[in-house]
Amino acid sequence: MRAADADRLADELTSAAAAGDTARAQLLLQNGAQTNRKNRYGRTSVQCFKYYTFYRLFVAVFQNCKCVCVCVCVCVCVQVMMMGSVHMARLLLSHGANPNAVDASTGVTPLHDAAREGFLTTVELLVRGGANVTALDHRGRSPAQHALQAGHAHIAKYLQSLESCSFSSAPKHTGSV
Repeated sequence: MRAADADRLADELTSAAAAGDTARAQLLLQNGAQTNRKNRYGRTSVQCFKYYTFYRLFVAVFQNCKCVCVCVCVCVCVQVMMMGSVHMARLLLSHGANPNAVDASTGVTPLHDAAREGFLTTVELLVRGGANVTALDHRGRSPAQHALQAGHAHIAKYLQSLESCSFSSAPKHTGSV
């Protein structure tokens, strides 16, 4: 596959992930889209599914707006994994998406995001998929700390219980959930 085609597929897959369009994502994956290839904004599909709820709200509010600023904002904002969609998370992880993809500007991983947003099922899927529960963002905060600061004590407790496990028994990224 040519690099230009792979780049186009990466852009389309990240957009499908951000929009929660599992049917489109599945089709793109069947046509050779790579889950860990970065799109034009430097994000992978697993990083692009966290703003699904924001994306849906934004589209509902600005669906008829032709403003370039709105379009740019939507394009940038949706470049990051739809945490509320267990189906999308499972699809991307089952196709080898790296659950430890780090956002270069903040140092957060998809697990940080899912924990902060309170999506326990997605947190569990990411952990089963090999997410590092002890990963620290650029401010030195773990996913459990993100969850606690956002008021999700049950998720923080779950993650802290995993942090206390030995590293030798920690799950590794396998591409399956």
